[in-house]
Amino acid sequence: MFAQLIHLATNADCDLRDFRHSVRLRFPGRAANHAEFVKIILSEIARCAVTTYGTLAGDYSGHNYASGRLDNQIYHKSILVDRSFWETEVLNRIFEAWFREYLLTENLVPTEENHTWFWDGFPHVDPNKEATAQERRLANLTTTLAAECAKDGRDYLGVLQQRAKEIKLMKSLGIPIPGVAWMASKATPGSTTGSSSRRRSPMAARIPAGCTS
Repeated sequence: MFAQLIHLATNADCDLRDFRHSVRLRFPGRAANHAEFVKIILSEIARCAVTTYGTLAGDYSGHNYASGRLDNQIYHKSILVDRSFWETEVLNRIFEAWFREYLLTENLVPTEENHTWFWDGFPHVDPNKEATAQERRLANLTTTLAAECAKDGRDYLGVLQQRAKEIKLMKSLGIPIPGVAWMASKATPGSTTGSSSRRRSPMAARIPAGCTS
């Protein structure tokens, strides 16, 4: 029995004759819900790749601000897990081997060395809100400068050293320092010392000197 190859075209009719039976087929083109079908497939692929549909498809037309931010937060958490894995399984091992060779080369006594890996941060869509939240966290001591700088992929020691250089240069040039001016504006008014800062009561102002009430 021989098989015959039949080329089918979109929206074309085809007659298949088998002995005495005749079959007439019609192959329609794309269905009306084809775009929704592709979106579902891409969403399932994104789930397996631990990413979002918007990132995979490059299409955020169906997202608003809240849904887009929520999807990216879940995606960012998966990135943090991957970074922790690479630090433990790869980077720390490379650092230990390099540090051991460094001690041998410099003839130094082996000591325990603490190190930190800095990754690129995730910029916030609203920098003003993020700066306000960061200021409150630092004020109520729920975070540290090292933790906040690490979120941006920076070393807090480098930030403080650079800031000290800038403040020193600004003082030498007579440029007002914004941070110092802000702290001065937050100071409580009327905190000067001395007897002049004490207020006399209205009754005391009516009593002549040398008299007692």
